[in-house]
Amino acid sequence: MMSMRHEIADGLKALALLGVFMVNGLGYALAPNYPMQLGAPMPLDSVLAQAVHALVLTLFMGKALPFLAFLFGYSMAHYGRRSGSSLVAIQYPLKRRHCKLLLVGVLHGALLFFGDILTGYALIGLWLGGAALQRGRLLMRSWRKWAALGILCFLPWLILGWSNDRPTLDYDWSNATPPLAQISSFRQFAADNLGAYGQQTLGWLLVYAPLHMALFLTGTLAARYRWLSMRSKLSHLFLRPWLYRSWPLALLANLLLAFASVHLHQKHGLRANVGWIA
Repeated sequence: MMSMRHEIADGLKALALLGVFMVNGLGYALAPNYPMQLGAPMPLDSVLAQAVHALVLTLFMGKALPFLAFLFGYSMAHYGRRSGSSLVAIQYPLKRRHCKLLLVGVLHGALLFFGDILTGYALIGLWLGGAALQRGRLLMRSWRKWAALGILCFLPWLILGWSNDRPTLDYDWSNATPPLAQISSFRQFAADNLGAYGQQTLGWLLVYAPLHMALFLTGTLAARYRWLSMRSKLSHLFLRPWLYRSWPLALLANLLLAFASVHLHQKHGLRANVGWIA
C-alpha cells in the first residue's frame, strides 16, 4: 500500500511547529497586550535573555506560520495525488476533517490560549481544499488571484503602521492590562483570552488570510512539481540562483530587526516604541 505521508514535509512541519512553540512560549509572559508577539527579553538586563530573544526573532518569529501554510498545501496535494481518487471522491472526507480541525481550533483558542493556528488552517482547508487536484492552469490562476489579494490586504496595514508617529516613551506596557500569566481568576482569564482570540482571528482574516492562502497554493504547486522530491519536475537551475541570492538578504534583514529590538528593550525597557519597530 502506498504511504500517504511525505517524510520531508513531515520533518519540516516539526521544525515549523518548534518555531511556533518557541515564540508563543517566550511571549506568553507578556501576552496578549504586548506589541511584539515574542515579548521582551526576560529579565531585561540579562545578556543570555537578550541573545535568546535575538536568535528566536531572527530564525522563527513571523516565519513558522507562513511556512506551515506552505506545508499544509503541500501535504494536501500529496494526499490527493497518492489517494488516486477524484476530486469529488476526496472532497467530503477532507471537508469533514477540516470541520473537526476547526472545532478543535475554536475550543483551543477560546478556552486555552488565544495564539491558535488551527482555526486559520481549518478555514484555509475548507476554502481551498479542492485545489489539491485542480489542473495546473486553474491552480496558477487561483494562485495569482490570492497572491494579488494578499498584497492588496497587507500593504495598507503595512503603510499605516509605518506612517504613524512613534509612540511616546512615557507609556510603560508593564502597567497595561495584566498579562494572562498573571491572572489568578479563571473567569478573568477566560474573558481576556476570548477577547484576544477574537481580535487575532479577525485580524488574520482581514490582513493575513489571503497571503496564507497564496502560500497554501504555493505548497500545492510545489507538490505538483515535486519540489521536495529527489525526482523534481522543476529544474534546480531555476531555484538555486533565486535561493542563493535571497536567503542571505533575508537573514541580514532579520538580524537587523533582532538587534533593533534588543537595543530598544535595553534603552527603554517595556515601552511602546518596541511595537513601532515590530
